[in-house]
Amino acid sequence: MHAGFSAIGLHAKRFIGRRFTDASVQSDIKLWPFKVIAGPGDKSTIVVQYKGEEKQVAAEVLETSIEYA
Repeated sequence: MHAGFSAIGLHAKRFIGRRFTDASVQSDIKLWPFKVIAGPGDKSTIVVQYKGEEKQVAAEVLETSIEYA
């Protein structure tokens, strides 16, 4: 899956601090143009392509990166 960072940033705020197994996260995953997986501690983790490599990034980290880019 591929989505621009701005699109990911708009949606990432919706699941910051929410567990991957949260019902609202599971419902929203179906609508998002990017992949979300369960990370350490059941945190919602975004899968992104960066310089040709797949990276797993916590929503909080991604949101901070976008704000200061």
